[in-house]
Amino acid sequence: MSDALLDAAARAYALVCLSDGRVDWPEDRAFASRMAHDPSFSQFEREDLEAAAAIAMGSIRGEQSFHEVARAIARLVDAPEEREAVMRAARAAVVADGGIRDQEERALEALAGALGFDVSKA
Repeated sequence: MSDALLDAAARAYALVCLSDGRVDWPEDRAFASRMAHDPSFSQFEREDLEAAAAIAMGSIRGEQSFHEVARAIARLVDAPEEREAVMRAARAAVVADGGIRDQEERALEALAGALGFDVSKA
């Protein structure tokens, strides 16, 4: 898997975390620990995962729409297994703070649509 996949996954995670306008402490720290156990990201060192998450958290601005960010993320990955890995990363953000909010659900739906998945199964 590529650095583009890591970038896309970290941005997807950040999109969901930032969708409600704030990042809770568990969300801020969970990307690296969750992705370290995902086979799609096993080639990356923990430091790489942490750095990707930090960069992604800083790259998403509040004035951007979920769809705009989701389309940019989708352009980073091509293969079906990469798109699935990006969705797993986004879903990990929901689990990180213990529950799903309406905004997080909308962010997941925008991402699923941009990646070509059935939005109702986001």
